[in-house]
Amino acid sequence: MVCIFTALILAVSMSGDFSRVSAGSDQEKYFVKSIEASGESYFFLSVTNISLNGGGNAVEVKPGETVKGTLNYQVWNPSTCPQCIAQIVVGLENTPIACVYNGIPGLSPGKLGTGSFTLTAPKTEGEYRLYYTYSLQYTCDAALAEYNKRTKTQIGTVRAKEQCNFYLSVNDVSLNNGGSFITVKPGGTVKGTLRYQLWNPSTCPQCIAQIVVGLDNTPISCVYNGIPGTCPGKSGTGSFQFTAPTDEGPHYLYYTYSLQYTCNAALAEYNKRPKTLIATVRMRKDQSNFYLSVSNANLNGKGSSVTVKPGEQVNVALNYQLWNPSTCPGCIVQIVVGLNNNAKACVYNGIPGVYPGKSGTGSFQFTAPTTEGEYRLYYTYSMQYTCDAALAEYNKRTMIQIGTIKVKKVQPSIGTAFIGVFALLGLLLRR
Repeated sequence: MVCIFTALILAVSMSGDFSRVSAGSDQEKYFVKSIEASGESYFFLSVTNISLNGGGNAVEVKPGETVKGTLNYQVWNPSTCPQCIAQIVVGLENTPIACVYNGIPGLSPGKLGTGSFTLTAPKTEGEYRLYYTYSLQYTCDAALAEYNKRTKTQIGTVRAKEQCNFYLSVNDVSLNNGGSFITVKPGGTVKGTLRYQLWNPSTCPQCIAQIVVGLDNTPISCVYNGIPGTCPGKSGTGSFQFTAPTDEGPHYLYYTYSLQYTCNAALAEYNKRPKTLIATVRMRKDQSNFYLSVSNANLNGKGSSVTVKPGEQVNVALNYQLWNPSTCPGCIVQIVVGLNNNAKACVYNGIPGVYPGKSGTGSFQFTAPTTEGEYRLYYTYSMQYTCDAALAEYNKRTMIQIGTIKVKKVQPSIGTAFIGVFALLGLLLRR
């Protein structure tokens, strides 16, 4: 009898796991490669730059409140089905919301665009996950109907909370379009952007609030100065500019907040407020050598560490800055990212030129291993003519870790297992 119990629990566990991997009953698999690394024979889908209510990919609102979202996408069909109709579906937990794309993307480079959607926050307080998936249906309605049969990837979070306390969130910091870690000439100009969301407490709906950015102990500017109101308050993008110090540093960028009548008063009390580190600036007097920086690795919108199910899709985004040495201004350079010893994608492949070179955002997708365990995400660089050649020499290069992926199966609940056990006992007794 013990053997029957054990076998049934294992069967329940295996059944639950496979139902999450398969799409309906077809047990399909698709391969995703980066734009640089893949040919046009594979289906490709990338979803990036998720913004909720004008902020980043996480938002806090009152229960039942409207949330407006936008995202960027790129999609193309495999060469075996150039006229396939594809949909990109967004949903909150198990509820489909909208098709942000519905059409025939064609072959590589396919379709690039911006999708928008609107959702109503649940009426029950809590944290809810925003997902996307894809379908190859004739209509959007059919794609929405099979949303819960598809493999979903988390891209955002909606928190429903009734009481409005003071709230401030700052994210997506980018300096000179190169992320939160950059290198510049001493005395060079640094231009920065960031996203924010803030609101006043219910006890002071008309309070004036400022978000102040500063370098070390020196305030730079107010990236927000106004009355945000109570939740959901104000969301937006702030910009600032400063001159880099003349020493080689490093120097650190912070933000804080104030509740003053004017920006000048907020700047004056910058060093009296608790500050949060958001970026690092290094100065380099000699720009004649090769330089590469990779920062802000973001896995499934959750930072540099994420836990996923075996075989689940992982979205990676990161910022980079690089330039060629003065001895080889026309060199072709690749930034290669891999998981353990397996190269995954070239997030950059081109000629960056000499200082200030190229700064930007790279993104790609891959499928998590099917074996449970902890895996490390690395980057390295190559100077090859093609991305394929750079991928081939990935394991010969010095690799630097930028993230961690933990692969873990979702175990069935004890209650589910025992329900199955009692169901089997019932069948045996009837016999």
